[in-house]
Amino acid sequence: MATLYGSARIFNFQTRPLILIDEFSQVPLILFFSALSKVRQSFYNPSGYALLGDPNQLPVIITQQFLRPNVGIFIMSRRRDYEPHQLNLQYRMHPDICQAVNALREALHTYSLETYQSARNRTLTSLGYSWNRSAYPEEFVDILDPNNPLVIINTDNLRGWEEVGLGGSKYFPSEARLAARLAVAFSSTYFNRSGLPLLPTILSPYSAQ
Repeated sequence: MATLYGSARIFNFQTRPLILIDEFSQVPLILFFSALSKVRQSFYNPSGYALLGDPNQLPVIITQQFLRPNVGIFIMSRRRDYEPHQLNLQYRMHPDICQAVNALREALHTYSLETYQSARNRTLTSLGYSWNRSAYPEEFVDILDPNNPLVIINTDNLRGWEEVGLGGSKYFPSEARLAARLAVAFSSTYFNRSGLPLLPTILSPYSAQ
């Protein structure tokens, strides 16, 4: 197991590697062909290749200026005599989330996903968290309500403007502060069966943010 960047060491001692590339939606063409070049230089032939992931996920982010297509889109646009093995059942995605994802997938002209029965009622409370409604900040009531498993917040009307930070990456201070306040609100409102608070994770595709 290795990242594509460090794959050369694998090919130095594996004589017939099966190459599995996970989350290939985040693998740009240059990195993919660089890995193939390492295979050729090792004098060994792989027993096969498998790309795992969804080519229609968020494109590869290389700079703030543009997004690059992933290797899956490149290969599938050139396929001739094979069809990918497509999985459409989601075992973790609540139907509300699945519906939003499918709206995007429809715009990308790809097939829809379906929520498996075991995830149809998947909420924070069904996962074992209790919540203290009285601890809710009034402005966040609808956002924190466990009956709303998907919430999209429009930050267009927040005060301020985008700024340039780390490595030229842009960030929006007001938006970042809002995300931090929401994380604190979740942590002070939800507790697991052991009485420990929920620890939210904030993800951003931009380094400065």
